[in-house]
Amino acid sequence: MKYNVLENIKLKISKGDLEVLPGQVIALQDNIAIILINEGRIVPIEKGVPTVPDIETELIPISDETLRDVFLEVMHRISDNYIEGTIKYIQEYHKDFDDVINTIDIQINEIWEKCNVGNASLDDFRNSLALYENIYKEAIEIYKKVKQ
Repeated sequence: MKYNVLENIKLKISKGDLEVLPGQVIALQDNIAIILINEGRIVPIEKGVPTVPDIETELIPISDETLRDVFLEVMHRISDNYIEGTIKYIQEYHKDFDDVINTIDIQINEIWEKCNVGNASLDDFRNSLALYENIYKEAIEIYKKVKQ
């Protein structure tokens, strides 16, 4: 199927890397096209367009770039409220709470890997990150009370 390119795309082909520029037309396999459509980088230009899965809820491979963007959004929000010394205090005086943080951190890494191969959805990833963010907010609140 053929697609209109909306953003610069680098593709690996047998002869090396190929850079495709906005406005150009390319033919792609459905599995590659679906990822690029979900990222907003291409649009189909022929009839018989493949059904594009909902990247938020369906089990399709999700790129590291997409996951990293979602992850960084959450980390920036945590960073905006973070008080220096919070983690050290939690590790030292609230070991059970620190274990919860570490467990969720491991779960996020596992879900990231599952998202890469289509065994978890972006919604699953966002839910884990929401839990992670809430746990960090709670840790910061605990530290605030001690610091006062």
